Amino acid sequence: MSNILVLNLPKGFDCILLHLNPGVLKRFKKILKWFFLILLFLLVSIYIFIQTPFGQNWIVKQVTKRLSKDLQTKVTIAHVDFSLFNKMHLEGLMIEDRQGDTLLYAGDMKVRITDWFFFKKQAELKYVGLENAVIKFQRTDSVWRQQFLFDYFGSSGGSGKKKEGGLKLDLRKLELKNVSFLKKDAWMGEDMQIKVGSLDLDADKLSLSGNRFEVNSLLIKDPVVAIYKYDRKKPRRIRTAEELEQEVKKALGWNNQTIVKVGNLAIINGTFSTDKEGKPRLDYFDGQHLLFTGINGKWNNARFEGDTVFASMQLSAREKSGFEVKEMKAEVKMTPQGMAFSDLEIKTNRSVIRDYYSMSYDDMDDLGAYISKVKMAAIFRDSYIDSDDIAFFAPKLANWKKKITLNGNVRGTVDNMIGTGMLIQAGNGTLFNGDLSMTGLPDINQTFIDLRANDFRTVYPDMVTIIPALQRVSSPDLRKIQYLNFKGNFTGFIRDFVTFGTVQTNLGTLVTDINMKLPAGQDPLYSGNISTENFRLGEFLGDRTIGAVAFDAIVKGRGFNDQSRNTSIEGKIKFAEIKGYRYRNI
Repeated sequence: MSNILVLNLPKGFDCILLHLNPGVLKRFKKILKWFFLILLFLLVSIYIFIQTPFGQNWIVKQVTKRLSKDLQTKVTIAHVDFSLFNKMHLEGLMIEDRQGDTLLYAGDMKVRITDWFFFKKQAELKYVGLENAVIKFQRTDSVWRQQFLFDYFGSSGGSGKKKEGGLKLDLRKLELKNVSFLKKDAWMGEDMQIKVGSLDLDADKLSLSGNRFEVNSLLIKDPVVAIYKYDRKKPRRIRTAEELEQEVKKALGWNNQTIVKVGNLAIINGTFSTDKEGKPRLDYFDGQHLLFTGINGKWNNARFEGDTVFASMQLSAREKSGFEVKEMKAEVKMTPQGMAFSDLEIKTNRSVIRDYYSMSYDDMDDLGAYISKVKMAAIFRDSYIDSDDIAFFAPKLANWKKKITLNGNVRGTVDNMIGTGMLIQAGNGTLFNGDLSMTGLPDINQTFIDLRANDFRTVYPDMVTIIPALQRVSSPDLRKIQYLNFKGNFTGFIRDFVTFGTVQTNLGTLVTDINMKLPAGQDPLYSGNISTENFRLGEFLGDRTIGAVAFDAIVKGRGFNDQSRNTSIEGKIKFAEIKGYRYRNI
């Protein structure tokens, strides 16, 4: 019996009859069966081969060999273990630069992903772990050593078209242990080391291809950040107005429309240090050689929206000088042009500062020129500062031993500062209530002061502690002024000023509108209007032949002692005691 196969073709075509021999059909079925069996066997064999350590490492060896050839550098993986469907484990991954130094080393890397992820449009990276890893960025000119990697993996294959679609990945959990990032940038003259003892990230939505990232918690233990600055190799040149404008525009947008939310961020036992080559080290707080240790912080409900960061912050740290921030709490807002801390409370060694502080700048690089380029605004409420804390920054105040209470508003830069509604009290001897502007700090001798005092009181020991230059003034003898109360205005420099107001002292009361010059090593110069009802002038001048005086006069002169005094007085002298005799109505 033969088999006939009839092929019915569309209308208009002839019908085809195939006559099949039974023996041929049987052989065909047998060949087809063996074909599929062999194909299945090959597939199973390949799968088993890939699942074995030998097979996996053989494949990886071929891949790294090809990469090494294409990249013209050394790429090695010591050991690999992976499943086709959901996990991978790499050990000893190393990529060198073309100078033979390490670009990337990962001692241990683990990845777990959604089962059968390659059949899905979206998958979860359930877990990524990285341990004992080092990442290096190095350059001595304008090109980073790993630029060849960026060129290789970032090329579009010449099409110039951006790849669309593809697999979307959401990261759920990330763990880092003993991971370091090293940057050696001789071109810009800055080295940086960032090391993380451990990092645990638990994400709710962290798409690696989107612009919205939501993290439930991020815990960082034993982080170290060290910055070292030195002379750069990049030539310095004057930037054009257009270049400056472009830099400002670049700073205005950190991340465009990216949104990052972190429910709880914590740092435990952090370290931060900065060093600058060629700068001498100081025994007190040294802004060029900082070392903060024991940094512990919490940031709750942190979010990064557009170019603005918001967070509720708690922070503590200790600097090598001994200055300690025991607790800092605030609602934080940060942009590329500034930082603001509201509901602020800072507790240091012996001080408490409240309530608001902000600083603004054109670029974050301006923080390196804090004194002149960073604009501050502060509201002080129920704050007090211990002089021992100030002594960490100004050691000459170490023996002052005063507690300073502070209320008022301050704005401006350090070298051009204005304080309004100020109420400052230092111990029981010094108090200031009024407004104050100072231009020229931190050099007090070159600082222009405009002071409007509703009430200013002080004593000689406090005056010379705050303004040490007064200690060198021997004529007149300022030590004789046991206390001083002043209401009025003070305008000028420490050694060249005008006072207008009423001065009450233990020697008597003066109403003044006078210019006083106290040149170093020279006799004082003075001119203006002075009136008094009773002032012990001789005691103030250190001249025993003169007693008390009362006058209303225009005074102009030089010097105060017998040898150098040259003074003219125009006006009415109500009385003057000279050598024990009182002369009247002179």
